[in-house]
Amino acid sequence: MKASIILPVYNVAPYLPKCLDSLLNQTLSDIEIICVNDGSKDNSLAVLEEYAARDARIVVIDQQNSGPGVARNRGIEAAKGEYIGFVDPDDWVDINMYEQMYNAARSEDADLIECGILVHNEKNNQTKLKVEFQDVIRERSFNWQDHPAYLFQGITAAWNKFCRASLLKEKQIRFSSGYCAEDHIFTIALRLFAQKVIYLPQPFYHYLTRTGSLTQHLSTINLKVPLFLADVASLLQREGSYERLKELYINDAAGLAAIHYSKTPPENHEEYCRLCAENLPLESYNLFAEFIRPYSFKDKIFSVRYKVKGVQRYRIITVLGVQIKLKA
Repeated sequence: MKASIILPVYNVAPYLPKCLDSLLNQTLSDIEIICVNDGSKDNSLAVLEEYAARDARIVVIDQQNSGPGVARNRGIEAAKGEYIGFVDPDDWVDINMYEQMYNAARSEDADLIECGILVHNEKNNQTKLKVEFQDVIRERSFNWQDHPAYLFQGITAAWNKFCRASLLKEKQIRFSSGYCAEDHIFTIALRLFAQKVIYLPQPFYHYLTRTGSLTQHLSTINLKVPLFLADVASLLQREGSYERLKELYINDAAGLAAIHYSKTPPENHEEYCRLCAENLPLESYNLFAEFIRPYSFKDKIFSVRYKVKGVQRYRIITVLGVQIKLKA
């Protein structure tokens, strides 16, 4: 079998048909679609079983609610395909996505393929194109040794990735057992171990932002993020890459920690900061603390502050209300 596509499913019944239809209509037909129902309380399981009755390529696994990381890991264990892809069940893909990715992988004997995405906003019906890695798309294949920033750059979600199954199993690359940022260490480990990577800028993947998704509301589930970031540091240290990647890691960890701080309820901010202090390197924690420090009136007149975009750190100098941005 050429490919296994894994879907973690939780309370997305209205969105499932569009997603499943886009997978069943793939021009690469030699695939299996592994749907892991993660304890859905709506009729998602019924939708999955109805589709499975019509097409034997759909495999349904039912489990108690454990989060998308655990669900995807169940899918990896069950997968029989040469390559593995991941799709969120409220998204959809172009019908030629996996044929294009599989052919690209085979042509270069690549471990990992990534593609561009289109982001669709359910609330305002706007669509935005996201094409990452402008500095590497001219190359047929590369790895992180060629572009160290690639490890942390761009989209670290799993859903626009297509990877060699044997690599996941040999290196035991798995998702964290959480409900947010659970794919961060998975993607970094995958990029770290991949000997050949191909980036296809075509936006084959369609990502839907919706108000009911886990990533769109305040929740205490974000309290695990500092622990996941510590796991990334442990991985890099174990593989002997930490010192070379230290500055990139510090920027990435501080930026991601700040993003999830903003998604944590205010009454849990003190606990979140404590977890960051306990789990992040001091340099990363100090940068995180700078990111979340509120602007004072004095800051708006004159200040020197920092921000991170991707893995690039910038110094923001404010003079009489005018901001100047410089690479730090």
